[in-house]
Amino acid sequence: MIALQALVVQPLLHPLMLDRLRTAFSIDLRSLALFRVCLALMILYDLLLRSFKISVFYTDAGVLPRSLWLNSTHHFHWSLHSASGLLWYQVLLFVLAAIFAVCLLVGYRTRVMTALSWVMLQSLINRNNYLSQGGDELLVLLAFWGMFLPLNARFSIDAALSESHRRQPLAQHPRASAQDANMYFSVATVAVLLQVMYLYIFTAILKTGDAWRVDFDAAWWAVSIKHYSTPIGLFISQYPGFLKLATMSVMVLEFVALFTIFSPWYHVPLRLVTLAALYLLHASFLLMLYIGLFPLIDFTALTLLIPGALWVWLERRRGTPPGEPVVLYHAQGAGLARKLSLIAREFFLPASTRVEPIPADAAAVAKHRRGWVVQNHDGALLSGRQALVYTLSRGRLARVLLWPLRALLASATFGKWLVLAGRRLLTSAGQGLDQRWLLWRELSITPRWHTQLLAGFFFYVVTYINFTGVHFWGISKPDHIQWAQKVARLDQRWDMFAPYPLRLSMYPVVVGTLRDGREIDARADTLQPPDWSEPDNMYSVYGGYRWRKYMNKMTGKNANNQLKGYGAWLCRRWNHPERPRNEQLATARVYFVRIHTDPARRADPPPRRMVWRHWCYAEFAPKN
Repeated sequence: MIALQALVVQPLLHPLMLDRLRTAFSIDLRSLALFRVCLALMILYDLLLRSFKISVFYTDAGVLPRSLWLNSTHHFHWSLHSASGLLWYQVLLFVLAAIFAVCLLVGYRTRVMTALSWVMLQSLINRNNYLSQGGDELLVLLAFWGMFLPLNARFSIDAALSESHRRQPLAQHPRASAQDANMYFSVATVAVLLQVMYLYIFTAILKTGDAWRVDFDAAWWAVSIKHYSTPIGLFISQYPGFLKLATMSVMVLEFVALFTIFSPWYHVPLRLVTLAALYLLHASFLLMLYIGLFPLIDFTALTLLIPGALWVWLERRRGTPPGEPVVLYHAQGAGLARKLSLIAREFFLPASTRVEPIPADAAAVAKHRRGWVVQNHDGALLSGRQALVYTLSRGRLARVLLWPLRALLASATFGKWLVLAGRRLLTSAGQGLDQRWLLWRELSITPRWHTQLLAGFFFYVVTYINFTGVHFWGISKPDHIQWAQKVARLDQRWDMFAPYPLRLSMYPVVVGTLRDGREIDARADTLQPPDWSEPDNMYSVYGGYRWRKYMNKMTGKNANNQLKGYGAWLCRRWNHPERPRNEQLATARVYFVRIHTDPARRADPPPRRMVWRHWCYAEFAPKN
């Protein structure tokens, strides 16, 4: 025991080692800002994709009415979306979630908006859990941990309207301070960084099949799953030798990434190399497999690991034009103009930019007292359209995201109209914006003991969840872990293509029988007979990755409630009042055609498995 303490414990407690570990588990505040933006964009994109099928998946007229939802969901999986089954109510919640995400995007009341986005995310996922995949679980987890982090410390409206800017208007912006001022360390940073890396280490542990560890052909099997593989993936499947190398690379990367990311030695180069490899891994998934938003959400998670050294390098590459410092002048006593100037500096201008009121004796800018003026690095004074163009051209992010606006501002006519419209808007609504919405608020990034204690508890919970997810370790899950997991929606099991990839492809065929005895394809809105032939593009048969996830779960155990809902929805959709009686749908049979990847195991014709038979009218029910 004494020898163990001398070899392990004492070196870890050495001040130099503690400092290195602190560096390894810190997050740069600029990385947190990028993470916030990416998280908000992912939420908005997810809402957009889900909105195309909002009636089908989230209302009582769809595939999972609330009566069936109550019988199929966990009693701790609460959902605001289940309060009503009407379409207008779901649209209202989608709009509210989008508003919260937009506020999160710009960093307005960030902590509150992060919490509300987390609530809306888990409520939406809980409403129809048959649609959820690993990416959805990761998105909820990222929003959850975001509540414990200062996502608004940089590049946010909250940071621009910090109380410190009102008390010390000419003080230097924190972004211009030393590198240490941008590093944030707390219990929550340790928790969220390890949460991100749990995805890789535990999926590697769960990949126990020979395809991963002996034959090294798992990547070939994965891209050969035709209802997952993209055209690029199917093309790559012709090169099994290359895919063996890819399989070995994936396994090595997933096992070693945890250690290279947090290595206290050669920290920055090892982290950058590992990050590049992980981004390349997810980019290959995005190109070769239809797995929805999962790779993009992984990209979002990995932004937390971007080291501060990269931001410093980018700032140096950008450089500062020689000449006078940039100054934003605003009208004397104009509270709203001052706040908008601070917001403009936060998002678009260098941290060294000064924000000052127009001097009372400055004749050169006296004519601009009603608005604001920019002094560029050449010392020239710009106002109106020219000031907007200059401001939007200074930041890299603005140049990329706001290029359409900058292009329109290049037109003198449009630029003049935009400036006049902005002035009128601020004149009419300025007082409300200034006194009600754009308020000065205290911005503190110092970790608070009670939030860190709570973060520590949930870190223990997610760690326990991941260890119990490795079934062959035989670790049971206590009740308090189960309770915390379900209520906070911390569900996670990183078993992608584990223990080995699926070795067959499958597609659905729903055979409908009409009252007059004809058989039709019940999934299509036509009277065409069912087509059993293998499609050229198997993924397109499903109509998207949400439908594929939903229908593939029909083949599992305990899917009766799901199949009842789907069958009833088919009947309602087909048997509308305008449908002639002889063309009404009487029964529907749900089949899955399974085609083995290994040609030696393919049957002729391919095996058809019926998973459900549904009747639309009682007269067609089976007679006992």
